[in-house]
Amino acid sequence: MKKIRGSSLVAALIFAFALMIIISALAYNFKMDSLSINTLVDEKQNLNVDEGYFGNIVGTTDFSSTTEENIGDFSFITRPNSIVPKFDYENTNAELYNADPYLISYDIRHEFYNAGVLKHIRNFIYNILPNSIMTQYGENTFPLNVPFVNSDAMTGNIANYKLNIDGEVLDKLQGYIGYIQKNANTLSIYATSNSSVNVPSDLNVNDYKLAIGWNLSGGYWSIFLIVYDGSKAYTSSTTLSNLITNNIQAQTDLSNWQQIQDVPIYYPIYLAGTTYHNGDIVASGNNLYICKEAGWCSSVSSSYYEPGNGSAWQQAWDLVGSLDPDQVGDPGNIIVATWYHDANNQEPKPLILRKTQRSGNYDLDVYMTTYNSATKIFTANLADSFTTGSTDFDDSQVHIVIPDSLFVLGAGVPLIFQGTNIFDFNALGTHLLGSGTGSTRGVLAAAATDKPVLIKRNATQLFIVYFNGNTYYKYLYSLGVAAPTLLSSPNFPGETIQKIIAKFGALFIITNSNIYVRSIENDSTISSVAIAGSNYQILRDGDGRIYAIADGLSCTISSNCSNAARVYFDSGCAAHNGCSSLESLENVQPYLNMVYKSFQ
Repeated sequence: MKKIRGSSLVAALIFAFALMIIISALAYNFKMDSLSINTLVDEKQNLNVDEGYFGNIVGTTDFSSTTEENIGDFSFITRPNSIVPKFDYENTNAELYNADPYLISYDIRHEFYNAGVLKHIRNFIYNILPNSIMTQYGENTFPLNVPFVNSDAMTGNIANYKLNIDGEVLDKLQGYIGYIQKNANTLSIYATSNSSVNVPSDLNVNDYKLAIGWNLSGGYWSIFLIVYDGSKAYTSSTTLSNLITNNIQAQTDLSNWQQIQDVPIYYPIYLAGTTYHNGDIVASGNNLYICKEAGWCSSVSSSYYEPGNGSAWQQAWDLVGSLDPDQVGDPGNIIVATWYHDANNQEPKPLILRKTQRSGNYDLDVYMTTYNSATKIFTANLADSFTTGSTDFDDSQVHIVIPDSLFVLGAGVPLIFQGTNIFDFNALGTHLLGSGTGSTRGVLAAAATDKPVLIKRNATQLFIVYFNGNTYYKYLYSLGVAAPTLLSSPNFPGETIQKIIAKFGALFIITNSNIYVRSIENDSTISSVAIAGSNYQILRDGDGRIYAIADGLSCTISSNCSNAARVYFDSGCAAHNGCSSLESLENVQPYLNMVYKSFQ
């Protein structure tokens, strides 16, 4: 073997060193490329896994609460940052507890983990149609509609009281959740869990009424009830959580009726030959008696049936109890009781209207109330009174409507209707009618034969819409302005209006033979459809199309609403050249489902 000497050796060493460097570099680059390729493969796998999972949950998962799912080394967490109804601020229902959002918007954060390491975050906005709001017909079946509220518009003390510390509504149920059935002496409550509540035994079981109110405190809902007849009123309440998940506690709470104190009580004195009905309560001597056999109660023979004295009085009457002379007020009766909010940071309170006979006249008395949270007792005091005249007025033409134009359950100015008179209560913060001078806020063209509808026109004005016979009346009302202004009074010859519903940005005029979709602004007819049923609900389907369905609450309760029974309004728009206007009312699809997504 030949030995390498001198410069040849140096050259060989240099070549070997260079070759070593090249080989090392190649090895390093190969290793790095392998790592990069593996990283890219892992990243692609992560992305594919999350894309597959994400695609499956959108549209199928309830985004109202946080969900966490683990599949092998992969973890997926989807949580709502916020859930808020979105409202129109013009031409929308502005009555307390009746806000009508056009969609529910979910702001969602979705996180993807691999082996405990956060890999991806997606933020997205997902919109859905709101749950339905059911319209009440009659005095026996009351839909339970959890109000939609505009938490984005709540600030200051109203936000501090109504929302949690993070500015959220924690109870997620909204819209229609069930109903209350008013029976002779019980209230049957049907929600997710059901309960039955006895009404106070001294109410007239044939002629008592029910009003429902709601309170939002710390992000949680409570329901408030008033039951009342012409003489007495009682309240009770429970949380929405109890109503839905704990029927035993809900029944206990709602059975704990507390009489509203200091409402004047008047019972008619028994008079033989008067027509009495089962459940009527009369005074005789120093006691109260309730009629149980109307025929005998109404007999002209007082020697047999005068309560407490007649030889056979117990066949006709039952003793209720003694009559406290200090509790007996002027002759009169409670006409209407409802819930309203007179402060932003307190529970709702009853507002009571009572007809009272004084000095040969008929007065409309307004009673406000205060609340003792320890005893849960409301106490009434006479706030103001209006003398209507010497002629008796029609109780059925007395209504209270509470505005809530910001949809925040804030302190509102109740509007009171009595015949053709209209009043606003506490408009000046003095708890008086109007200016407090014993005058009306205005005189209407006709009496309202059903509860008027309030519609938000803009930030400062409302439309008041009501009907009488075949005519509806639309007034413009501004808080504190002397009198509402009559804008229009369209009529429908040969028809009788039965209901007016303000919903989805339009007026729905329901007569005995047709339903008309009318523009709120200009009263033009957008569509009309012939009908043969009654008690129509106005609803949207999943595509945003608006329809009517007869006895819609009843069929919802019995779960037998048929698609074939739906009457769609796009079938009647062409005759009125209103199809483009109807399309605008129904055009919600572009705003639904996932409308925004970011990825990081």
